[in-house]
Parts: sequence; structure tokens; C-alpha cells
Amino acid sequence: MGEEKPLCVICSKILAADSMKPNKLKRHFETLHARCKKPHTIAEELILPAEIEIIETMFGDNFAKELQSIPLSNDTVSRRIDDIAEDVNSFSDNLIASYEWVRDPFQNTPEGLSTTEEESFIDFTSSGEIKRQFCNKTLFQFWAEVDDEFSELKTKAFRILLPFSTSYLCETGFSAVAALKTKYRSQLIIEKELRVSVSNIKP
Repeated sequence: MGEEKPLCVICSKILAADSMKPNKLKRHFETLHARCKKPHTIAEELILPAEIEIIETMFGDNFAKELQSIPLSNDTVSRRIDDIAEDVNSFSDNLIASYEWVRDPFQNTPEGLSTTEEESFIDFTSSGEIKRQFCNKTLFQFWAEVDDEFSELKTKAFRILLPFSTSYLCETGFSAVAALKTKYRSQLIIEKELRVSVSNIKP
């Protein structure tokens, strides 16, 4: 009785508390909303009128009238979404292309290397022994066993490989926050407690 439950602002469906996990929220959105192909009229029909009413109440009619000139029609919102999607795709393609040298250093050259790093990269890719190791090992194993002579290239490769290897630490952090910040301790400042919870150092 009286327990607050999360509410989807798009479909007004009451969600289970467990549904607030990022992967389940994503599944709810993709299953019920991302593919529904409905017109983008929520901004024009719901958000803008609500904003106008708020501004009118707080600041008066003159400020509220300025909001009415904001273009939020279905075509405008849809076009803007398409523009953002195109920008994201372009950025992703360029980002992936700039990392191709890590996947195959013998077919791709990294950008932005210093003169010393370029010379090191040439020596690295000219070695028959290194190429043989590349063919016989997994990608991560190959870079992990690169000689210290090419430590700068090895470090650059690991900076690209490691952030995407696992989300374990993020999930651990989320779990720790959920355990520490219950509804009875929602105002608790948990910075120090969280650091202890996720630390590998045993007291």
C-alpha cells in the first residue's frame, strides 16, 4: 500500500521495480516504442502545451507566446531525428575506421602517430615473427604478448580494446548503489560507502 512504482512517460504503463535496470528499460522501449512507427506528435500535443502553461503561470503571457513559435510538428521532429541518426552513424563509421589498425595492424595504419611512433610501427609490421604470432593467436593474446620494444603501440591498442571488453565494473557499481540507496535511505550520501563496496582491497 502506498508504494511508488515507476511509470513509463511514453505509454503511461506502470513498470515493475525490477524494470528500472538499464537492459530491461531498453527492452521495454525497443519492444513497445522504437518500432511502433507512430507520428512524432508528443512534443507538439503534450510537451509544448505543458511548457506554455508553466511559463505562463510563472512569467506571464509574453514569455508564453514566444514558446508558441517553436517548430515541433511531426515533420520537424522526424527530420531532426533523421539528422541526428545520420550524424551518429557517420561518427560511428569514422570511429570504427580509426580503430581498424588494432584489429589488423598489417593492413591498416593508425592516424596521429608521432615520427618516433611511425618508425616503431614500420618496424613492428615489418617483422615476420610478429606477423606469424598475429596469425596464430587471438587478438587480445597477440597484443598482450607484444614485446616491450613496442610498448607505445601496445598501450595504444589496449586503450582501445579494454574499455569494450566488459561491463562488469559498471554492473558492480549499479548493484552497489541499489543495495546502499534503498527507499528508506534515499537521501544518503554514499560516496565513501560506494568506494568501499566496489574496492578490491579487503579491510
